[in-house]
Amino acid sequence: MKLLKVGLLLLVLLLGSFALNIGIHEYGHYVVADHYGLNPEIHIDTVSSGDKFALFTPSIFTSYTSGSVELTSQDAVIAFAGPFVNLAFALVICAAYLVIPKRKRTFLVQTCFAMLAVPAFLSFVVNLLPVGFSDGAIILSALLG
Repeated sequence: MKLLKVGLLLLVLLLGSFALNIGIHEYGHYVVADHYGLNPEIHIDTVSSGDKFALFTPSIFTSYTSGSVELTSQDAVIAFAGPFVNLAFALVICAAYLVIPKRKRTFLVQTCFAMLAVPAFLSFVVNLLPVGFSDGAIILSALLG
């Protein structure tokens, strides 16, 4: 029974970590776009996926008014802000782990910290891949265009 409770705790922590990382990622875009005075908005939409395994697919993104149709270096900075916040969060989690005395770094503590840091780092890496409409593709297009 204790193993089931620990498993459920870790599952909730992992899912919560993914949700937290998405939230801070979009907030990173929002803060930088707001700094430039571009009236950003964070959109959270749930769209029916038509899939029998998923009732809805969340769509979370940040939009802002741009002064240009072409992608600019300003767009690249805004696009980089989301992944950068994920990386900063992962590093803060790792630093917090290192502050914990070694004798208190149990397997459960290590797992909890990993479940917070790993999704943040993965979000950083995956979002910088220059594919589709990712942040990486926006950055690359803005810098090359």
